[in-house]
Amino acid sequence: MTTTIPEVDERSIEYGVLIDLTLDGTTYYISNCYKAVVYNGNTYDALAGFLTVSEIQSNISNANDEIQVSLSAIPPNYIAATLNEPIKGGEINIYRVFFDYRTQQVLQDGSGNPKVYRRFTGIISNYSVQEDLDATTMTPEVNHTITIIASSVMGVLENKISGRRTNKQDYALSWT
Repeated sequence: MTTTIPEVDERSIEYGVLIDLTLDGTTYYISNCYKAVVYNGNTYDALAGFLTVSEIQSNISNANDEIQVSLSAIPPNYIAATLNEPIKGGEINIYRVFFDYRTQQVLQDGSGNPKVYRRFTGIISNYSVQEDLDATTMTPEVNHTITIIASSVMGVLENKISGRRTNKQDYALSWT
């Protein structure tokens, strides 16, 4: 005797990625969805295929994981944020949101809350900005790609320097 589960029998659930990116006190809300998504009172800008996130490791224990988030063909305000604000040390939270494939609406749980789950929390450890110039037309176009590298909180704690330095100059700071 076989049992058919409708959700598995056909394609009925899709997912997207929501990202909170906090740089110097300003939080940017972006997603790889095809339309804007509202979650916790915040509207996540739809960047669709222009936002990519590397694989997120799922471990039972705490691990030193690192991810890369790339934004390509991005709006100018994100370039301004990159160049005008300190990025290293910024916070990043990545969530997964689930959609009904047929209606393209965010799935709700029994309480009416959207089905959104946190996947990663970390600190930005590095970034790069890449410019691609297309000069084949009469008006050259520039496309920017920002790649952010973030370490999990455990990775940041593992890189903490502990102990005391004993060279003569540092020792003289405390013991003249």
